[in-house]
Amino acid sequence: MLIQIPNKPKLIIDILLDQGYQAGLVGGCLRNILLGIEVKDYDIATSATTLQMKKILNQFTIIDLGEKFGTLVIVVEGENIEVTTFRKESNYTDNRHPDKVEFINNLEEDLKRRDFTINALYYNDKVGLIDLFNSINDLNMKIIKAVGDPLERFKEDSLRILRGIRFSAKLKFQLEINTKLAMEKSYPLLSNITKERTAIELIEILNCSNIESTINEFLPIFQYLIPDLGIVNSKKLDSMPSLKLKLAVFFSALSNPEIAYDKMMEQKLTVSSRIRKSDLRDIAIIIKYANIDALDIINTYKEIRWNKELLEDIYKFNNQFDLLTPIFSITYKEMKIKGNDILSLGYKDEIIQQILDECFTNLLLRKVSNIKSAYCDLITEIFPK
Repeated sequence: MLIQIPNKPKLIIDILLDQGYQAGLVGGCLRNILLGIEVKDYDIATSATTLQMKKILNQFTIIDLGEKFGTLVIVVEGENIEVTTFRKESNYTDNRHPDKVEFINNLEEDLKRRDFTINALYYNDKVGLIDLFNSINDLNMKIIKAVGDPLERFKEDSLRILRGIRFSAKLKFQLEINTKLAMEKSYPLLSNITKERTAIELIEILNCSNIESTINEFLPIFQYLIPDLGIVNSKKLDSMPSLKLKLAVFFSALSNPEIAYDKMMEQKLTVSSRIRKSDLRDIAIIIKYANIDALDIINTYKEIRWNKELLEDIYKFNNQFDLLTPIFSITYKEMKIKGNDILSLGYKDEIIQQILDECFTNLLLRKVSNIKSAYCDLITEIFPK
């Protein structure tokens, strides 16, 4: 099988091969190439040690990302490419990291330590595709299968349980039966994983499309991660157009949704680059306004301080977005009257915000035109001195 390796990683592979070392694409990048989907990062496995790599590849910028684990980042024309020495791992006492890492000159042993068969392929133009675990068949059959004994793989690194769910959700693959059974037996080991790591996987899972069946299938695992979680409305979650709204559906399943913000902070969700603290505040507000009265739009808008995007999300969450069209012809900032204008009319600072809110409310209700003089007439009528 001939695989087209992009020029930048191919350059690194060719240099290492020319110097007599083994080197090839490995892991998720190779999997994605074979599946015809986007590759974001390229990983190379090699028999060269980090010391040898530094000598051979000294024409490039080299970042010591994880040298103790045999990994260097080689920067080729602005692109970061991870290159890792073949290694063997043993004794995972924390169910996450190996106590012992042994650098080896053995591709087979390196591939044996990997999580799932679809991530255990190796390729270069010289030797072709190395498939020790019938991985191509699993790719063709759309199966997520652990390398070797699945119980051992999850005991070594229990985060692989969530990674397996993520691969299943993202690739639309099914979990091989023994791998799934091992997950269901092993998920209490996730208690040994930091919330920061589980948060990243949870966000990536929820950000996948069409995951109704995934949420239902693995609900006990999600409930183990978040003990107060009840039954998630997975069909509604699937219908939501953004990650924020998906999270709102997910955390609205808490036994007490009022503590959603605290629970999301406890779960360290902001460790993901996809979510900010301000997003979590918005999500908590969206949950607060679940099942809102469709006739209460103006009051809701006022209560959330005229935040148009948040109001949109509230009504999307409640499947009532079509109700908003009439009121979105103008925003609060576009009003033709400002605080200084009201001050010039002789009103005190402490009621300026109240007057502006009343002006905008009447504008939305089409009781006043967006003209400064019209606002002045309204103000003197409603707020006589």
